Amino acid sequence: MFKHLSVVLVLSLAWTVSSCKKDEAKKQEAAAEQKKAAASKPAEEKQGPATKEAPAEKEQPAQPAEPVEKPVEPPVAPVAPPAGAHAGGDVAGLVDRSIAAAGGSEVLRSKLSAFTVKSKGSFFGADYEMVTYWAAPDRMVMNINGGAMVTGYSGDECWNGYDDVIVDCMPGERRSAPTTLWTFHAMNLYPLKDQDVTLTYLGDTHAGDTKVEQVQVEKAGTSVSLVLAFDAQTGLVRQARHDGEFGGLRGEMVYDVVEYADFDGVRFPARTVLTVAGKKVMDDSTVELIPGPPDEQLFKRPPQAPTGIPRVRELRPQWVAYARHTGSPEAIGTTITELLASMTRSEVMPLGPVTMVYIKGPESTQDRDEWVTEIQVPIAKPSDPGKLAQAGISAVEVPAMQVVAQVEVGPYDQLGQKINSLESWFKEQGYQLDGRPGHITYNNPIMTAPDKLVSELYFPVKK
Repeated sequence: MFKHLSVVLVLSLAWTVSSCKKDEAKKQEAAAEQKKAAASKPAEEKQGPATKEAPAEKEQPAQPAEPVEKPVEPPVAPVAPPAGAHAGGDVAGLVDRSIAAAGGSEVLRSKLSAFTVKSKGSFFGADYEMVTYWAAPDRMVMNINGGAMVTGYSGDECWNGYDDVIVDCMPGERRSAPTTLWTFHAMNLYPLKDQDVTLTYLGDTHAGDTKVEQVQVEKAGTSVSLVLAFDAQTGLVRQARHDGEFGGLRGEMVYDVVEYADFDGVRFPARTVLTVAGKKVMDDSTVELIPGPPDEQLFKRPPQAPTGIPRVRELRPQWVAYARHTGSPEAIGTTITELLASMTRSEVMPLGPVTMVYIKGPESTQDRDEWVTEIQVPIAKPSDPGKLAQAGISAVEVPAMQVVAQVEVGPYDQLGQKINSLESWFKEQGYQLDGRPGHITYNNPIMTAPDKLVSELYFPVKK
């Protein structure tokens, strides 16, 4: 039935990549023009007041911006300390007071050097449950919704997992990993007493209605600069902030500790809100803190799912924004770009890899203008689907489905015949088609070498 589906698959993927490359080329040309224009300005204009640096381009050309939400409380603005105020001894005393308030140096070092945290919350509006495994100073694994997504940092390794499909972190996430890990480590407080850490008092100000004392924290041998704001009344960390990248955003990352709770003798953040560049990204509440080293196996990069081997598995249910492309596959990249642009305008965040579902192809008609492909992008469950519809975005909940699937690693142009072989396999095994075939793309073809592209081909089936 789908013996000619390889034609649609190869062409659509090729033109998706081509469209992305064209977008990237246009951005590079625009940047070059801006640089050329700046160089041609008169000397006196160049010597004028400094302006803010233009934000760096996002790594994925069509990646939409995240929903704009005001932070729970405004980030702390750094202020210059008054001359002669708060010498180094006072900074040390401020840190000592915070350590004592959190449980004491011995308790923190013994219980927060390695531990497991169970939490729940929302990520760009999508509810989650998460288990975070930590081993000081630089190993952390976050398992979200029972393995639906796993992010791991361990030494030089950085990976993301979707069930058992594993891909490398994007370059921006990899660059930010040392800062992310150091921030997590420093907020456990006891590392602030290490000899390679320099503390500089930045004065007092307010975080919301809370008076705070600001301290810049720097670690020898790194370029990471972190500012901690200590609650003037309780001594506990009220806020942490640094420049970084997260979820496609670049700018100031602010961790607001909204409340604390006692977990087995440790005063630990019970609720933390993360904003990036002024946009709310995550609201995380601690459910349980379990001191003690996690299983070492958890910090090892998992093996890739078997490649080139058909298997039967279940795809999880999810909400998706979607658009249908009718016509020749050569133009499918434009449809994908338009969908992502609509999501950007409506502040809808993509929460997973793009899927192409093949609705109608050469098995039905040889007229390429009649072929239909549906582009699906995972999103959070919309609070008001009607509002999205008014903005021109179609959204639907895709139910869980049993599929015959096959993971492939390599260039897209090698996938055509493999999807035909997969169809033959499931028929030989006594399965019947129960939906439309699809293809999940797990990484960005612009930023990933062709031999490392991870794809998953699938057919919904039933016995």
